[in-house]
Amino acid sequence: MPSYFTCISASAARVDLDTLFKARTGTAIANTGFVANGTDIAQRYEASTDVSDRIGFNTLFKKGGVDLSTLFMNINYASIVQYLLSVYSGSGSGLKDSGSLAPITASAAPSHYSFDTWIGSGITSPSSAQTTVLMDAAKTVSASYAVNEYILTVTDGTGDGTFGYFDDMPITASAAPSYKTFNNWSNTAGSLSFVNSALAQTIANFTADGNATAAAIYDWIDYNVQANNGAGGVSTVLNGDGSGGVLQLANNDNQQYSLVANPDTHYNFTSWSGNTGGVVDVNDQSTYIVVTGNATVTSNFVLKQYTLTVNAGTGGGTQNYGYVYTVTATIPSYKTFSNWTNGGNLLFDSPYTSTSNPTEVSISANTSITANFDWIEYDVQATNGAGGTSTVLNGDGSGGVLQLTNNGNQQYSLVANPSSGYYFVNWTGNTGGVGDVNDESTYIVVTGNATVASNFAAYVLVTSITFADASGGTYPLSSSLSINVSSHNGTAPVTYQWYYWNGTGYVTTGTNSSTLSLGNSYPIGTPDNVGTNLNKYYYGVTLANGAGTSAQFDWDVIVDSN
Repeated sequence: MPSYFTCISASAARVDLDTLFKARTGTAIANTGFVANGTDIAQRYEASTDVSDRIGFNTLFKKGGVDLSTLFMNINYASIVQYLLSVYSGSGSGLKDSGSLAPITASAAPSHYSFDTWIGSGITSPSSAQTTVLMDAAKTVSASYAVNEYILTVTDGTGDGTFGYFDDMPITASAAPSYKTFNNWSNTAGSLSFVNSALAQTIANFTADGNATAAAIYDWIDYNVQANNGAGGVSTVLNGDGSGGVLQLANNDNQQYSLVANPDTHYNFTSWSGNTGGVVDVNDQSTYIVVTGNATVTSNFVLKQYTLTVNAGTGGGTQNYGYVYTVTATIPSYKTFSNWTNGGNLLFDSPYTSTSNPTEVSISANTSITANFDWIEYDVQATNGAGGTSTVLNGDGSGGVLQLTNNGNQQYSLVANPSSGYYFVNWTGNTGGVGDVNDESTYIVVTGNATVASNFAAYVLVTSITFADASGGTYPLSSSLSINVSSHNGTAPVTYQWYYWNGTGYVTTGTNSSTLSLGNSYPIGTPDNVGTNLNKYYYGVTLANGAGTSAQFDWDVIVDSN
């Protein structure tokens, strides 16, 4: 008989009923639930060494319809066989009854390993850490273990896969996105270590059991960006910084950084120049820049233009700030230049002043300048000729020189006063501004220095009225007669003098001698018909005396209309 077989005889100290029962049924006796009088049947049987104790079990211990005598009466206790079970990396080793299913349990797996399978024969479930072995012979079984495998996920790179815990896992970062650069590897899930996390290509290793994730981390590239002032700018502010220095700015998902140009006084912003590819609007002084690389942008300015309006003069226009205008007053007639006044924001350039004409000025805003003038005062005098008592100029009868201006063609009164026995004849001298030289009460408009004289004549004593060419008769139509008033012996109490001619047709009206042109204009009244084609026309003369009274004397002329 083989050495791993074991014989049990009556001389044995005890017999394990569990073992015996299990040898037959494959189930431990405890599973049958036989308990009597508080004593486990196995303990009860083991307490006796007398085989005859078997008899009567059917009566003593019977439950659930199981006839123990049937099960145990025929056991040959002298012939029970056991085999040795050797279990490596697990538990369950020992002598096992032939034909039994011996339980085996794999030991706990080493760190980072998991139970894999049982090696050996007769194993009920080799892939289960707890299983049984059919003991039909001596058996040796071993639990084997496999390294744990986990999933590595690579974000923004390559190298994903399933790896053993102790594997070196090569990973490579993807090409950096625009305006970024690779910075490092980051363990974003699970537990990993990196040979060199700063390299885009490196080795990753698990440092704890479980799936893990490695992520490539990219940083925005900092570019050198600078905003400069062109001539005429006070400050240019980039992203809130007006120092004009170089700033480290990143694209940062097309972030817009503020870009503001501040013109100096009297300057206007025109445009941005330089590396303007990222400038949103190159013509806007308050705009934004998107960083796409190192860049220098410059704000450009031009001088403002202002308009000078010249009133009553020339030389205005629209020019750049700082331009010096030469302005000249346009002096009206009868006036003289006085000074310049302006609407502000204007300076006279030395040595010129507001009283210079022409003058030079510069302006700092749209404005105007106006030439002011004074009326020229002219020396005007009115004198009396012989026969005048006084001549009054502008209310002044002193006869002195007056300071008078044109003053918009102002009319100054001019009145001649004849002495007794005289009558006014006319005005002579500088009579260009006299309203009517034959009117003793007229006016004068001053156009320069002037002296005018009133002229008078003595009344002529009228003793007769004669026709120089005939004393009467019939005259053809349109003929001319010379008339002379020389004397007249009238019936008036005082002597009369010639004053003026009555009616029309007189060629000369200013003297006592005239030529009378006969015609169809009837001087005095309605002509009388005195015969065929003969009409009598009436003409006359008014005589006056020194006392201011006058008398009219008429005569008639017969005109033949043939």
